[in-house]
Amino acid sequence: MNSGYETRDGGITWKPINLGRACNKIRLYKNVNGKVYGYSIGVEVFKGSF
Repeated sequence: MNSGYETRDGGITWKPINLGRACNKIRLYKNVNGKVYGYSIGVEVFKGSF
């Protein structure tokens, strides 16, 4: 799978996003300051923060 959806308003609206050539694992984490970041892993590794 190489695409997914993102929300920036708690799930009220969603938009399609590209996750690279392949994506089969997605992990989300929250650091001690409360900032959320995530990784998508497949052929490549992507990191995003929210």
